[in-house]
Amino acid sequence: SLENYFAGANTWHGDQGEMRVEQPRVQWEILDAWRKAAQEQGIPAIEEFNRGDNEGCAYFQMTQKKGVRWSMADAYLHPIRHRQNLTILTKAQVLHLNLIPTQPQTQNNPQQQKNAWYSAAWEVSGLDLLHAGSRVTAHAKDQVILSAGSIGSPQLLQVSGIGAHHHLDAIGVKTKVDLSGVGENLQDHLQIRTVYQVENCKTVNTLYKNWFTRIGMGLEYAFKRTGPLTMPPSTLGAFTKSDPSQPTANIEWQRPLA
Repeated sequence: SLENYFAGANTWHGDQGEMRVEQPRVQWEILDAWRKAAQEQGIPAIEEFNRGDNEGCAYFQMTQKKGVRWSMADAYLHPIRHRQNLTILTKAQVLHLNLIPTQPQTQNNPQQQKNAWYSAAWEVSGLDLLHAGSRVTAHAKDQVILSAGSIGSPQLLQVSGIGAHHHLDAIGVKTKVDLSGVGENLQDHLQIRTVYQVENCKTVNTLYKNWFTRIGMGLEYAFKRTGPLTMPPSTLGAFTKSDPSQPTANIEWQRPLA
């Protein structure tokens, strides 16, 4: 498991990994009231959202360690920066992957011969990148791991000749691997933002507008690593069904607090 869960290992969580997952270190009366109202409307209060069926209302757990954001770099990169066989380049932009054929192209029938230039098997031998204003080619001795995110990874595959042939042909990229799924199925999710003004309760804004409570937030974080400065963008959430016939929850609320 990659996870290091604050409450130890169970059916849904591991505790031997490097990615720390913890409970929120701040709680708000207004969000507790919202959660209670959700229960009154039939949305059950649950412990967490990471047990398969997300239907219910809970505080979001976070990738934090003792109130401080815990990133993949914190978990995996920073502890091994001293290694002699590790070089980290920053302010670098990968241009494309370099592919070389690993088997002869098939020429047995006319259709295969027509498409022979993308019918061979390929492997990634390295990549080209821009670094410090210069174009650099990096050669791989063993493997290249592509991990550039949901937008960056398919973009690099496509400019390297891996993708749907009709699309690559339209943008002037020579197809090497005709793979129709690359760059597909990216979806926008409808979001409706609702803003409510509340009175007679604590919020981030009310604490921030007062110099004493503003200083108090800073001191609480500095000495205890708790309080509003440990908050994620959304603190409380809920999942429910748009109607009972839905097999799983298909509506999500995220309750940020300002």
